[in-house]
Amino acid sequence: MSIEYMGLADINGPLVAIEGIRDGAYDEIVEITVDQKEKKLGRIVEMYKDKAVVQVFENTDNMSLTNCRVRLTGHPMEIGLSEDLLGRT
Repeated sequence: MSIEYMGLADINGPLVAIEGIRDGAYDEIVEITVDQKEKKLGRIVEMYKDKAVVQVFENTDNMSLTNCRVRLTGHPMEIGLSEDLLGRT
């Protein structure tokens, strides 16, 4: 079950702060929905108690403190690899 957090505490360039986070983890991927239509990805780069700092992978120009919803995915960044890469360095 994922929890969606409404609103942001602060926006500073590519970094956004979220308050009231429960069960968040360092390096966890988050999905940010802007104006209920545009989705952006980011990752948690710092956690302190119930606060998280998220690095957004896209621009934050159209984001405001009230028009965003944040959903924690529960996992770090993942990439699929084929078996052809086994044994290679």
